[in-house]
Amino acid sequence: MRILLIAPASDLQVLSELIAAAGQNTPTILNGLVTHREVLSNLRSTQFDIIHFAGHGNTMQLELSDGPLSVEMFVNALGDKRPRLIVLNACRSLVPAARLHSHGADYVVGWRDDVGDNVANQFAVTFYNSLKLSDSVSSAFRTAIQLLDSTHPGVEIPVVLNGRLRALTEQVSDLQQRIDGLPTLRTLYLWAGVAIVSSTVLLWFLFR
Repeated sequence: MRILLIAPASDLQVLSELIAAAGQNTPTILNGLVTHREVLSNLRSTQFDIIHFAGHGNTMQLELSDGPLSVEMFVNALGDKRPRLIVLNACRSLVPAARLHSHGADYVVGWRDDVGDNVANQFAVTFYNSLKLSDSVSSAFRTAIQLLDSTHPGVEIPVVLNGRLRALTEQVSDLQQRIDGLPTLRTLYLWAGVAIVSSTVLLWFLFR
C-alpha cells in the first residue's frame, strides 16, 4: 500500500505515531519545510492508495510552507489517479474534502470546523491503528470517533465522505438528463426538484 504523508512543520512525535500506525507500509513523508513543488510532484508521479494531510487549512485550501495549496491544484495534480482514501486532518477542510471526493477518491475525511491538534492527532493515530487491523475504512472511522466521544465529549468530530454521497450525486445527474426535451413548465418543476435534492445532500453532509 502506498501512503503519502504531507505534514508541514508537524510534531515529530505525532509523525512517529502515524508511521507506526501505518504498519508494514512505509509512507512517503513530506514534513518540515513542505513546498508546492514537492507535493504536486509526488501527486503527479505516483498512484497513492492513501494521502494524509496534517496541518492548517480553511474552506478552500491547505497551508504549505510556501503558501496555500488550492483544492483545484490538488485535483489537477491527481489527474486520473483515484486514491482509496484521503484524510484532510485540518480545520474547516470539509469543502476541499467534498471536492476531492467528487474527483473520485473512494473515501475522504474532513472537518466541518476548527479542530485542536490533540483531537486531530488522536483521531488520526486511532484511525490508522484500526485500519491496520480491519482494512475497513468505515469500521476504522467508527472506532476513532467512539474514542473521541469518550475522551473528548462534545468535541467536533470529522466527517467521512463515501459512496453514499456519490450515489446521491448520480441520482441528481440522472434527473438532470431526464428533463432534456420536456415541456417548459414541467422542466421548471423538475429543475426545482433537482435543486432541492442537491441542497439537501450538501446540507446533510455539512451540518449533520
